Amino acid sequence: QGLLDALIRGGEPASQTVLAERVGAPGQNTIARVMQDLLRNDIILGLPAGDSRETLYRVTDRVFVHFYRLRQGNALALKTPLATILEFLRAFYSRDEQKAQAIKHLTDGRPDEARLFADLAREGEAISFGLNWYFYFFAHRLQRYLTAANEVLPLKTADIVAQLNSCPEQLLTDIKHWELPSAMRQTLIAIIAAQALAKLGLVEQADERLTQQQATSLAPTAQVMLHHERGILLLNMTSKHSLVIKEYQALEELRLAELPITLRAIAYRDFAWLLGQLNRHDEAIASAKEAANVAAQIGEIAEQATALRHVTWSLGELNRHDEAIASAKEAANLAAQAGDIAGQATVLHYAAWSLGRLKRYDEAIASAKEAASLAAQVSDIAEQAGALGIAAYSLNQLQRYQEALTEALASFTLARQIADMWYIKQSAKQAVLAAMHIPSIEAITAYAYWVEQDRKQTSDSEEPDWRYWIAEAFAASARARYWLVLDEIFTTSAESLTEEYYFSTTKIGLAIALRGKHEGRADGFAAMREALPRLRQFWQANIASGDLQNDHLTALTSGFAEYCDDPGLLRDVAGLLNADLTSKAPKLASLLLVLAQFDEAKNPQAVLARMDPDMALWLKRFRKLPELSEKSKRRKK
Repeated sequence: QGLLDALIRGGEPASQTVLAERVGAPGQNTIARVMQDLLRNDIILGLPAGDSRETLYRVTDRVFVHFYRLRQGNALALKTPLATILEFLRAFYSRDEQKAQAIKHLTDGRPDEARLFADLAREGEAISFGLNWYFYFFAHRLQRYLTAANEVLPLKTADIVAQLNSCPEQLLTDIKHWELPSAMRQTLIAIIAAQALAKLGLVEQADERLTQQQATSLAPTAQVMLHHERGILLLNMTSKHSLVIKEYQALEELRLAELPITLRAIAYRDFAWLLGQLNRHDEAIASAKEAANVAAQIGEIAEQATALRHVTWSLGELNRHDEAIASAKEAANLAAQAGDIAGQATVLHYAAWSLGRLKRYDEAIASAKEAASLAAQVSDIAEQAGALGIAAYSLNQLQRYQEALTEALASFTLARQIADMWYIKQSAKQAVLAAMHIPSIEAITAYAYWVEQDRKQTSDSEEPDWRYWIAEAFAASARARYWLVLDEIFTTSAESLTEEYYFSTTKIGLAIALRGKHEGRADGFAAMREALPRLRQFWQANIASGDLQNDHLTALTSGFAEYCDDPGLLRDVAGLLNADLTSKAPKLASLLLVLAQFDEAKNPQAVLARMDPDMALWLKRFRKLPELSEKSKRRKK
């Protein structure tokens, strides 16, 4: 009886060791005989844990468990008997059906049952940063709405927010009984209800609640509140970007200057966001600056910072980067004063981008890393991924390839967590750029993931932009001598690689030369031997012109020769260049042999003096030697 009670009330399933601890036994061997009796009588059932060698036990008769918990006064079971059959409810209803049940119980005034179904529907789902942003500063927004509406609610703002955080289901039940004498109060209640529904994970239902209220509350003040709240919510729901634009387009029909001053900053800022999305950046900057001025008048530092963030973004889009950086610094300082860590992270990310465009790479890296650190503090995965991608870009520009690779792969991992295709692309690009210099299978697989996702999403009218980076991916494959992924891309996406301008071979030659320099002559030779048949197959399938094939091989050979200073490797590779590749291959082989002879000569100038002048000029340029004109030579004599 004691063991059975400990198993049911302590929670199932449980291991024998845990059960022994629950009943105060010195060890599992003490209760082993009793456990065997329970098993033989089919009272309990033992199943493997899956992630360990332990056996986990649960009671066989689920109806008995339900009855026992009720009889023994289990607090949760007394609150809602459904809690005793969670396993059944979890299996019986789909997630959508669980959400529907949650709404049904809310409508019926049964908040505990509603919370149980809502929790089941979002099991295993992390709250996105987008939703956190919707919850962010809600107390501040609500207080502003109350001031603008000149309304007082039955609960103080702090108490409303506390209930939203602890028991939103109960608040949804309670607000039904608040007096509804005015359309403005109904608007405020709808906004609070939407927050509560979103807190329960019922995001679509929150959106519906705001939409319904928009059709009822037609006053400009109410419309601004509802469009603003729905805009923030939709911004953070997948594939709702076009709907946000429609929400903020409605603001064009309102006379923003006539709104209560506490709402004017919000309206001007939302309108600035809209204009920026429509690429009307000069107008967006003007509207955002108006929002910042109004916010400054009423002492709204956070709102002022947000408005200046919009100014910064539009300035960057107009390539007015010096102005963007100045605006970003002001916005970051204000956001820090307001305790808006997320806003501070975003604007520092914008600053890093503008700094990179001005080639102030060290400053860009510092700003991007600070942005990523701040974003991590508030679990803003998208902002963190974007900032690390910017850092990787600037590190690549400074040829700090190992650091660039680390940041790019970190950015890719974060972007993949939230399925953000923009940042997946950006991080994969920077990863393969770095991987031309530092061998990385992870970078190649990141690129392959981009290709795979792009193939799923690209419409017939859009070009898959991963093609523009296929040369870097090929170079990274040569650098790492890892061809599995690239071969699969060539096999499955051959139809996407029909244009020759998607492929530049100079970088591949560079990567092979680096392979030989850092991993040894044998490895460099093997990399070229593996690359050439793949290139030949690509040329024959996609480039009909023999002249273009020759140009490609020339670029490959030049890239290799420029960075390879090992005469033995130069000779080895020359042996691979035969007429089966292209008609120009034997001549290129001769050039590599001459270069090898030059590199190993004790007196290179003597070699040059006895060489064909055109060949000598070619060698000087490859080895970056001074080129003296004939006039200079005569003057010297």
